Amino acid sequence: QLDAVRALLAAVAERRLPADAPVLGAPAGYWYDLADRRPLETARALGVPLLALFGGRDYQTTAADAALWR
Repeated sequence: QLDAVRALLAAVAERRLPADAPVLGAPAGYWYDLADRRPLETARALGVPLLALFGGRDYQTTAADAALWR
């Protein structure tokens, strides 16, 4: 099973799957879109102040990620 998941993730990384192919509970297009996003570049291009809040127990955004936003 692990080998199958690795092969599926490799196919996503190489964009070999159609956008509607299911990958880990979401369509491949979701993963493609997520990989294409550049949040820091987008935020800088807005040209307005932003409020970014990070919690001390935030498990999805690390302290290193928060530092990038500072």
